[in-house]
Amino acid sequence: MFIKRLLILPLILLAAWMVMAFFVVRKHNVAHKQEQLTIGSIGEPDTLNPIISKSTAASEVEAFLFNALIGMDENLNIEGDLAKEYEVEQTSIAFLGSAADALEALEKLNSAKDQWPVMKLTSCTSEANTLKLHFKDPDTRIAAGTAYEQQLFKIIDPKELLPVTVITLSHNSTDKLPDGQLATADVVKAQLSALANSLEDVRFYETFPIADSLLSVTVLGDGTSFRAAIAKAFTSEKDSAVKVLDHLDQALLNEPVITFKIRRGVRWHDGAPLTSADVEFTYQSLIDPQYRSPRAGDFWLVKDVSAPDDYTFIVTYRIPYSECVSSWGIPVIPKHILSGKSPQWWADNYNSHPIGTGPFRFVEWKRNEQVRLEANSDYYEGPPNLPAIIFRAIPDSFVNSIAFDSKGFDTTQLMFHQIKRFKQEPKRFKLFQRWSQGYLYIGWNQKNPLFVDRQVRLALAHAVNIDRIIKYVYYGYARPSNGAFPAQMWYANKDIKPYPYDPENAKELLTQAGWVDSDGDGWLDKDGRRFEFDLITNHGNPMRALIQVLVQDDLKKIGIKVNTASYEWAVFINNYVNTRQFDAMILGWFTAYGYDQHSYWHSSQTEPPGFNFCSYVNPEVDNLLTTIRTTFDRDRIAKLCGRLQEIIYHDQPYLFLLQGYTAHALYKNMYVVRRPLEDGSWLIEPVRNTKAGLDGYDFYMPWWAPASLAPQMAQ
Repeated sequence: MFIKRLLILPLILLAAWMVMAFFVVRKHNVAHKQEQLTIGSIGEPDTLNPIISKSTAASEVEAFLFNALIGMDENLNIEGDLAKEYEVEQTSIAFLGSAADALEALEKLNSAKDQWPVMKLTSCTSEANTLKLHFKDPDTRIAAGTAYEQQLFKIIDPKELLPVTVITLSHNSTDKLPDGQLATADVVKAQLSALANSLEDVRFYETFPIADSLLSVTVLGDGTSFRAAIAKAFTSEKDSAVKVLDHLDQALLNEPVITFKIRRGVRWHDGAPLTSADVEFTYQSLIDPQYRSPRAGDFWLVKDVSAPDDYTFIVTYRIPYSECVSSWGIPVIPKHILSGKSPQWWADNYNSHPIGTGPFRFVEWKRNEQVRLEANSDYYEGPPNLPAIIFRAIPDSFVNSIAFDSKGFDTTQLMFHQIKRFKQEPKRFKLFQRWSQGYLYIGWNQKNPLFVDRQVRLALAHAVNIDRIIKYVYYGYARPSNGAFPAQMWYANKDIKPYPYDPENAKELLTQAGWVDSDGDGWLDKDGRRFEFDLITNHGNPMRALIQVLVQDDLKKIGIKVNTASYEWAVFINNYVNTRQFDAMILGWFTAYGYDQHSYWHSSQTEPPGFNFCSYVNPEVDNLLTTIRTTFDRDRIAKLCGRLQEIIYHDQPYLFLLQGYTAHALYKNMYVVRRPLEDGSWLIEPVRNTKAGLDGYDFYMPWWAPASLAPQMAQ
């Protein structure tokens, strides 16, 4: 009976919404013109500044407004965008016991010059007790333990080298150190230097700030000994004011360098020229704490950047980073507009009125209605084929679907109950289908004492009937999620089996954790507290609303009281999720194609604006995240990611619900793709699925053209 009542709810709501939908759809259809592409969406951007935006809706619009140094082709291969070309090199320093040892090692290397090409070694010099080696490797495969080091160590005995350890530390300048001084950056750096030099088996090398309250320190010798000394020296009666977040042990001090050559002739939408100064400014803004970019963690491994001329941008990393090139897929923002301006000025003058270099220019944003873009006739690849693109936001997904069905949109994502029907109309619609590049989850806030115990979170995983959610909410177009990586990714662990629905096991686990119904009122309690919490999500998403009801029902059966609430998207994100002011929430991740999930799971990302919303902390996970991003061997990356996924799924900081099956519909015979080729010619082809793009079919969307004009365009 519960399921029958539950399924009647959408029908009742639909009747009421039909009246409202008539006016919403009619208003839109009057303004709709076939020569402009109109995209339907249930989400609205939080902002249109790409270094601080956090929503999928924002990234969809920003893709038309901005360019990045690096992009991907339709097969997910890295290619230049604003960077016409790039070169990856590496400087490595080997530390020996003495200057004589360094000279001897240099002689060995010079006598083996015939092996330099194998290692991609181009030069080697000695200074004092060090060797400085320069490698060229455009495939970015340089890293500890790879083939080049194996070959190098056939010539130089690695036992003769002083090992290198690079450590990332956090400190809080308002905390007091054991000696009574505040833990400011200068004080901590001075004490770290003195501490390293006080140890017989450690030599201090360098330290520098990464970001606000974060330091990188490099020492030579026994890194384990130094980390133990840090824990002892900085720990007071309460806690440690200085904490080791992660570390990397290397035989050499490896510092990759990327040199980007920027395209000439690219202009901002206001006509100003793009230069390397804009790229440098974008980087500085990303790491500037006042702008609170959630993507800052992706650039913590950068040691230094420079712009020696208007069309050259150079990045030096403090340790190898396997996604160092692809990380520069971040859109570039204009220095001449934003430099020297406060975050409030950005909010008042730019974030809702962006200027980029992309194929379309921003025209207007009518909140809760639409974002309008118009073609950039000065685009560096040539003007787009369409005069305008409209992103039409109707937060209510039922009204959204009605708008599309009555030709209010040209394309939109289908609700799951629509997929079967649209499949049956192949003459009218073209469907683009694939497994989502993400997953839906319930996040347990581990700042709430209810969810600190891993056994409790495991019980909740057994208590929720995910198969029922898939059947009745997703109409079967989903599969249970087994963790932090979508199942189709090459580095995902496909051996992890989702926890089964087992309410009896859930009850037993909760009993073992001390949660029992001691007063006979039907609700579990412990130490005088009832097991009760609020489960929140965003308003206007009926599927998440139904999931709230189903989870509420499942947990009621085992004695847990769940209160539900939903909020308008901006309120939900800004007031609750970003501030960590929630008990539990339903949200989803649309993940990138890369495997670096440092921003989502590392303990350093638990405070705003980091993406570790649920304040999950696990030292082994921290170390794995660091190792993964500094590993270049594909097989090892897959193994490490598999272990990472296994630990996180075992810990259940999220209840990983499901991975949806996405389907977008496009009215048939309306659009084709007309895109430029490298030789200057133009290719006309049907709209089709690709490996890239948010959902495959949209990769070439900036180059869509009306199908009716395709014959003239081909001539």
